[in-house]
Amino acid sequence: MLRKSVFAIAAAASSLIAAPAFAQDRDVEEIAREDFQCVVWLSVLSGSISGGDETARTGLNVAIGYFVGHYEALTGRNINQNWDREAAEQVALNLDSFGEACAARMEALGGRLQTLGDSMANYAEGGRGK
Repeated sequence: MLRKSVFAIAAAASSLIAAPAFAQDRDVEEIAREDFQCVVWLSVLSGSISGGDETARTGLNVAIGYFVGHYEALTGRNINQNWDREAAEQVALNLDSFGEACAARMEALGGRLQTLGDSMANYAEGGRGK
């Protein structure tokens, strides 16, 4: 039973390996720059959260981790060694527009994770997934 569950989870998780649809027709460096800018935007946002709101802080940390991981996987570079000052300044000058763009990407990720969770639950119940 454990072996079946492990294979089911691996099969469901493999759907996350494929590149997101938005990446198929776009330049890798452009997408990486947007990832970096979302990290900057989320970092600015995290500075405005009051100390007691651990749920919001955890959510922001997860989102930052996603964008950093996506950037590094996409480029093969450490985000800390590739600071893009111009991209960061663009975020500072346009917080609202970057907020909308980054929030839309986070919502899309949330939808994909929900689908993955549903597929894993379906496998666990003996189904074939979606």
